[in-house]
Amino acid sequence: MWLDADRARLLLTRRLGPDRLAAEPDAVDTIITACAGLPLALAIIAARAATRPTLPLAALAAELADAGNRLDALTGPDTATDVRAVFSWSYHALGPEAARLLPLLGLHPGPDIGLAAAASLACLPVPRTRRQLDVLCAAHLLTEHAPGRYAFHDLIRAYAAELAYAEESADDRFAAQRRMLDHYLLSAHASDEWLPAARDPISPAPASPGVVVATFTDNTSAWKWLTDELAVLLAVVHGTTDPRFDRHRPPRRAAAR
Repeated sequence: MWLDADRARLLLTRRLGPDRLAAEPDAVDTIITACAGLPLALAIIAARAATRPTLPLAALAAELADAGNRLDALTGPDTATDVRAVFSWSYHALGPEAARLLPLLGLHPGPDIGLAAAASLACLPVPRTRRQLDVLCAAHLLTEHAPGRYAFHDLIRAYAAELAYAEESADDRFAAQRRMLDHYLLSAHASDEWLPAARDPISPAPASPGVVVATFTDNTSAWKWLTDELAVLLAVVHGTTDPRFDRHRPPRRAAAR
């Protein structure tokens, strides 16, 4: 069960007392956000704070705010109180296709992912991908927050990203990211054909094998795809720094002289 902000604050209040929370409201907000509503994560932080009553909550908040080390900050003294270990129990209970899909989803930089993009990442047909996404949702490792759109809680996203670098080779990560970028590039190009031209047409290179490209029947469906994917497209453009993916990014404008 994931807690909303009010229930998360109540949990911390019961463990640490209202005065300590009232003294550092900004730090408390950061802790609640970073723990993403996971009771175990909140309990671990509360236990660390309770055993060190002079430790500022801001120090714990700063540790949690570092996304790269967030899971380390939530390591407990045994596997039952270690967020990473608890996630691993669910991960190791998955079948082989779902267990491979989870770390690949950790490579995705956007706030959520659509079915076709997930299929491209996994290099699987759409129906098989949907089944594996359903498996991840049933294991509470993913949420289908809208029909055909899936999102991680932040802590599980961090765990999936770790898995991507632990379980996938550099070549496999590169191939998955290329398929993902091909999906967005070619789907955006397909949507552009239904919209008023604002620039000269482009001809992107063919898709890599396994890429699923969105198709549109009118400008309404094209606009809907762009609207649904806008935040993702921005995250993909800004989060793609590997020079091998230069063809997937818009060209930089020359500086004015």
